[in-house]
Amino acid sequence: MIAEQDLLKPFLKTRNHPEAEVRRETAQMLGQVLGKTSCDALYELLLDSNPRVQDAALDSLILHGKHPESTISQQMVKFLGGERHEVRSRIAILLTSLGKQSLEPLISELQGPNPNGRVRQQAAEILGVLGDSSAGSILIDALRDNDRNVVVAAVQALGRLKIQEAVEPILSTYRQYPESGPIFADALGLIADSRAVPFLITRLAMASGLETYAIVEALGEIGHPQAMETLINRLAEARGMFLEVLWMSILRIAQKNQIDVLSILATPQVQDRLKDIFQEEGDQNLISYLTIALRETSTSRGILILASRFHQFSCEIRRALVREMGKIPGKDTVKCLIKALEDDDVLVVYQAAESLAQRDGQTAVSALKKMMNSENDVRVLAVIRALKQAKLTPYLESLHQLATHSNPTIHREADHLLNAYHAAEPSSVKGKVL
Repeated sequence: MIAEQDLLKPFLKTRNHPEAEVRRETAQMLGQVLGKTSCDALYELLLDSNPRVQDAALDSLILHGKHPESTISQQMVKFLGGERHEVRSRIAILLTSLGKQSLEPLISELQGPNPNGRVRQQAAEILGVLGDSSAGSILIDALRDNDRNVVVAAVQALGRLKIQEAVEPILSTYRQYPESGPIFADALGLIADSRAVPFLITRLAMASGLETYAIVEALGEIGHPQAMETLINRLAEARGMFLEVLWMSILRIAQKNQIDVLSILATPQVQDRLKDIFQEEGDQNLISYLTIALRETSTSRGILILASRFHQFSCEIRRALVREMGKIPGKDTVKCLIKALEDDDVLVVYQAAESLAQRDGQTAVSALKKMMNSENDVRVLAVIRALKQAKLTPYLESLHQLATHSNPTIHREADHLLNAYHAAEPSSVKGKVL
């Protein structure tokens, strides 16, 4: 850093230059001169009408702040709460960039008698972003501030900092400011302390709009099993995005407590709601919710659970489960899919055949070839149609036999598949097969 104050004189003259580019260069050069005068000049440039000049002044102030002798944070906190949003934002960036250097000045502003509530509000917000938990007790004290905006900012900061000691004070303040429920619920979810669960469950019964979403998400983040029954019961009324938020929270609680997700799928409330989704909104929505569940059980244990309980689920759920099983590797999954070929729901059979057709293993191939010899024409057609996206080489002999089948639909489908295969492989095994 250059300490000679005489160097400032030419740059101070150009800080009000009519050309923005000159003012921007002035801001850059002032970043090289340490001192209160240069900082004051940079703050003036931070108020400039041109965003590029403002950004250059911000960069130079940050450069000042990194110097060991700098008191830039003490100088800049006094400008918190200004009228111009873009200036307040840049000062917040500056104080955040300076890290621990900003901690004490911000605490002083939050504790101090400054009548400008916006200053205290911004101080609380930045303390949360700084990530230093030593500010926790000061922020808890700020929950008693007579300015609602300061209280809300303190709650958000305590949530970001995950201050466990703040749970009871936040709950108490939540009761005073129910209109800010979404923010309070978000903070409690971030802290993730089970002491908040009874209150959140009670509050959920009377909440509406965004607060309902926030409480459900918070209960999922906290992950206490006490909330599971309440969330499952809400499935009956859930629609659209709220249904997705609700389902994700149920799965989070299950995961955190090692609860079998598939046993949740088997509960009457879940089965009834998923059946409604299937009937009202279509197969894709149903699958999207079940896919999330299966990701939590795509382990050997989960697959074994699936194998033992598959036929306990409704046909809508079995269809989705079979489709998702097709994406899970392993011999145990193949066994589940083969078992699903015997299902009494034709769409489950079709989906199981399609999932197996994507496998190259001998077990899957043998199961499908055996099914092609079935006396049940529906099952035979299921395999033929499933093979449209598969490698046909292992099935050519069976397909040629089916090309002479007495059922004209089977005959036509098998013949069409063979023609497509030979058209794609004109000089390969065509002669050998014939």
